[in-house]
Amino acid sequence: MKKLIIIRHSKSDWNNNTSDLLRPISQRGIKDAKIMSTILNKLEFQIDYIFISIAKRTIETSNVFFDISNSQIPYSYEEKIYDFSGHNVLDFILKINDKINTAVLFTHNNSCNFLVNHFYYQSIHVPTSSILVFDFNVNLWKDIKEANSFKYYFPKDYR
Repeated sequence: MKKLIIIRHSKSDWNNNTSDLLRPISQRGIKDAKIMSTILNKLEFQIDYIFISIAKRTIETSNVFFDISNSQIPYSYEEKIYDFSGHNVLDFILKINDKINTAVLFTHNNSCNFLVNHFYYQSIHVPTSSILVFDFNVNLWKDIKEANSFKYYFPKDYR
């Protein structure tokens, strides 16, 4: 059984005149990430690994969720999941080490929407700071196709 938890980065701060890659999260983004990290903790998943897009806003979001610098969960920053179509993220997921049973990915809007449609054949808008949880009844990441179950947690439901 494989579990994939996808977290969309928190709301960006557009007041900074900076590149997309260096855009930070806003104060509202920080508040929502704190709320949603509490929700994730209550779900009590046994997380094996965390993959984080190289964008500043995904790194900052992951830090709010996990305090990455002190996390006991192994993690890495991945250029390939700084992707706005979702195709590179899907390719990345299919190549995750099979010793990892539960993976968390911090990624971006279009990737989230693409993956919901790809794995669960549902079209939804995934708000910032949202948590998506997919379960797959397979032993190998390369074999995941349709999710056996899918749940989502949106910040507006917990504010």
